[in-house]
Amino acid sequence: MNKFKIVNSTDSADLYIYDAIGDWFDEVSAKQFKAEIDEIEGKLLNLHISSPGGSVFEGNTIANLIKSRKGTTVCFIEGLCASIATQIALSCDEVKMYKNSLFMIHRAMCGCVGNAKDFNKQANDLMIIDNVLAQTYVDKTGLDMETILNYMDEETWFDSTQCKELGFIDEIIEESQMVAKFDLDSVENFKHIPKELIDMTNSNNKNLKFENEKEQLLLELDLI
Repeated sequence: MNKFKIVNSTDSADLYIYDAIGDWFDEVSAKQFKAEIDEIEGKLLNLHISSPGGSVFEGNTIANLIKSRKGTTVCFIEGLCASIATQIALSCDEVKMYKNSLFMIHRAMCGCVGNAKDFNKQANDLMIIDNVLAQTYVDKTGLDMETILNYMDEETWFDSTQCKELGFIDEIIEESQMVAKFDLDSVENFKHIPKELIDMTNSNNKNLKFENEKEQLLLELDLI
């Protein structure tokens, strides 16, 4: 299934990533992303993100596709930009964030099965990945590597003001009426989910339930 929504015009295009990043099941993949941006080569691309993150390798591939494309890419952070989704956002030429959105960085995580040697190798591999991810944040913000790694150690959540002050984003824009479209199960591995995100998602789920109940009632009335 195509996970992207794209709105194309003569001189620009808007592309929306509102899901987890990966190449399993029903997630956003780099292959899908490339197919979309190949159709809009050279145009201004407005990339809208509300994502809990996902696969490091798929996310970094998408980020590199953005860096290598011809044409300016402007990111709009809408709702949540967490984990590997932050790498995609910071690959854009300009990053804008809605006032009520959230941004989170952390160290890479994985599952591992095997003996002590296997676990040691996996730990070393994760350290290499962490340094690669951290370098993106260093390059964007100008902060030193130690500071960035400390933020990643703590799974740090930032609001828009903090992101602007630290240099993760270039501009804060007015609050969006949009809310997170994903289930909280997609962020269950995070340690410090802020109350704002839980409230925002629960409110959205409640509204969706109400809309579904209303639609069902209208349907039943129509069938009477």
